[in-house]
Amino acid sequence: MDAETKLREARKLLEKAETRLKEAKLLYESGFHEAVLNRAYYSVYSAAKAILTLLGYESKTHGGLRKLLGYYVVESGVMDKKYGKILINSMI
Repeated sequence: MDAETKLREARKLLEKAETRLKEAKLLYESGFHEAVLNRAYYSVYSAAKAILTLLGYESKTHGGLRKLLGYYVVESGVMDKKYGKILINSMI
């Protein structure tokens, strides 16, 4: 995937993440508290996929995404380990 395609795909994923976050807020305000967790999770998931897309990696599973994030984003130093751990743990 060339750089322009990666950027385009990452933008789509970030838009999706933002939409999921807005959905979570609306669900919370409407009293659907359990559903909030689902939308918030998928917001984080989409944002994490965007990061990996920009770095040229792709995962087809949630567990694989966590592993790739751990190795290529956190352990490599792209993201501070403190915040990387929070991100990865939020996806369990």
